[in-house]
Amino acid sequence: MRRFLAAVLFLFIALSLISGCGSNKQDKPSGVEGVTALQTDKANLTLLFYYEGQERFSFINSLCNGFNNGQKEIEVVPEFVPFEDLKKRLLTGFAEGSPADIVIFDIPDQAYLADKGILADITRQVNDLPDMEQFYGPAMESCSYNGRIYAMPLGDNCLELFYNKRLFEKEKLNPPKTWDELRITAKKLSNNNVKGIGICAQDSEQGLFQFLPWFYSAGASMDKLDSPEAIKAFSFLDELVDDGSMSGEVINWSQADVMKQFALEKIAMMLNGQWQIPELKLKAPDLDYGVSKIPMDKTAVTMLGGENIGITDSQNKNAAFQFLTYICSQENAGAFSKAMGYHPSRKDVSADEFYSDNAIREVFEDGMQHAIVRGPDPEWPEMSGIVTKALNEVLTQNKTPEAAAMEAQISIEKLSSELK
Repeated sequence: MRRFLAAVLFLFIALSLISGCGSNKQDKPSGVEGVTALQTDKANLTLLFYYEGQERFSFINSLCNGFNNGQKEIEVVPEFVPFEDLKKRLLTGFAEGSPADIVIFDIPDQAYLADKGILADITRQVNDLPDMEQFYGPAMESCSYNGRIYAMPLGDNCLELFYNKRLFEKEKLNPPKTWDELRITAKKLSNNNVKGIGICAQDSEQGLFQFLPWFYSAGASMDKLDSPEAIKAFSFLDELVDDGSMSGEVINWSQADVMKQFALEKIAMMLNGQWQIPELKLKAPDLDYGVSKIPMDKTAVTMLGGENIGITDSQNKNAAFQFLTYICSQENAGAFSKAMGYHPSRKDVSADEFYSDNAIREVFEDGMQHAIVRGPDPEWPEMSGIVTKALNEVLTQNKTPEAAAMEAQISIEKLSSELK
């Protein structure tokens, strides 16, 4: 009988530990398993994130452990969710009455999550923070929807133009500042082995992120996709492919793929962000490159990228907000930005010589001052798909820029009418 009771007790303890640390499914990052087991006298909170890679898993884990060990009332346990499953996981949690408490999400999803009632309104708490003035304006704008604040900026980035100094010096060229200069420069740098420029033009949010600087620079707007300005943006990229200055394969390239092409010196220029700097150093340590502003048509434009962190409208809102203030503090925001390859959302962090004493990072620092936020619109995922589909059709020459733009406008109008 004693052996039986001992066995039952052992099984109970084992199951408790498993439930405290999460399941052992293969798709769960091993770095998350090291979180201290939950204690019943603490408020137990779940943090959802989608960062891939063991180093990033470990960093999120260490941040949670740092918070958990610094006080006795709250325990935060991180849970990895694949990017494409995050919104479904959040909606399912609310439907089942067991929502996650904290979530790291892609900036364009801000309006969608707020509109669905998933994110809690934290306007008052954020405005009461003593260091609110340290956050960049565009970063805080990305956390707002309908005049209310639903998140804090976790890490930001923007796009600029990387260029290969060796190839430029060989042709005695300077970084282009306008579309006309870019067209000429890209053509001169193109040959059988090298294309003048590369971008990500996938039928995805990444593709839209990289298309919008051209789109907005021409003076186009998302509510008038068949305007002369929008058609001009579609046509400009189409012409780069047509004259051999840009590979038609850009419709298949992710932003990471573009970086790899640049590292291999297969493209002389690329549109990309500062998160690629650590990867470039790893993949091409001897590559001599510079960064300049994205060439402009009517005005210089760059886009805001990165992640925000919010708390869900659950019973643990007050406890969850304590974690937000912890992770967004100057010390932890600085560590986060360096570990993730981001530009800081805070001015006091970007003052660190790691960012300021660097000519390349100074270009991104300036870009962060006026980067444009995607959206905010609860229908942004659908809008994004409409635009990138049109871009794909143009670059594959399945449709003319005019025809693709007209069809995209019809789709946008249909989406708008369905919402009324």
